[in-house]
Amino acid sequence: TAQVEFKRNDDATKAFQQYNKRLIDQNRPMKVEIILDPARIPPPPLSTRVAPAPKQAVTVRQAAPAAGQPRRTGGKPRGKNNKQPTKSAADLDAEMEDYQKAKE
Repeated sequence: TAQVEFKRNDDATKAFQQYNKRLIDQNRPMKVEIILDPARIPPPPLSTRVAPAPKQAVTVRQAAPAAGQPRRTGGKPRGKNNKQPTKSAADLDAEMEDYQKAKE
């Protein structure tokens, strides 16, 4: 096992390409790994850290309901027997009179 430090990334890449999997003692391949020290990685440029985050192009959609289940969107439930009977003009007039009397 050996550890070699390179000052330039190009030198490390060149050594990796030249020596990785090269046979040692004519029967064992050499294994070369590039390990980066996080303390030495330069921070991202200031322009990328200060700029506003990009807008997301994809909107979140709700998953479709399971098979056989109706989709509920709020509001009044729909169904065969949920219709209220239409009121006649006389019924509406009577309701209005009751409302006016209750206000007094």
